[in-house]
Amino acid sequence: MVNDGHLESVEQPEGPDDNEVQRKMQKLFMVWPMKPAELKGKVDKIANEASSGLRKKQPGISLSYIYQLLNGTRKDLGRDKAAFVAAAFGVDAAYFGPHKKLVDRIDTQLDRILEIRATPEGAEMERLAQDEVRVAARTSVLSAENRATYAEIRELVMRQHELQMGAE
Repeated sequence: MVNDGHLESVEQPEGPDDNEVQRKMQKLFMVWPMKPAELKGKVDKIANEASSGLRKKQPGISLSYIYQLLNGTRKDLGRDKAAFVAAAFGVDAAYFGPHKKLVDRIDTQLDRILEIRATPEGAEMERLAQDEVRVAARTSVLSAENRATYAEIRELVMRQHELQMGAE
């Protein structure tokens, strides 16, 4: 459930009256930890981008709506909102659809991420990947010439590190 804006654990659904949207939302928050308010901001931005050039603006999503989905009091996400939420989490919108094979495939991928993250090696790999994303974001604002210079410097530093490691 949600505590202090973060999800604590995923409750497994029981019986035929399962709330699939709740289960999926909780799993997504477990895989990509963020506060519901952060999700709202991402969804609203995606909805705004989807609406650019259109007369009628696409509605975003309210914070109370997100909490209702997470707590199971709202059981339907709706097609547009499902697409925006899926995009905010970086998963295929089919995750909220009726096609069991697609949903199962995405669930398997999400489960694999959680399995990897649970190991010390997986946690370290995730930190490294996050570092790479931060570096990519920071270098994206550089001019093409400065990016090339950065790549050269990075290559030299890597070679130096390899030589030091070989000498030990």
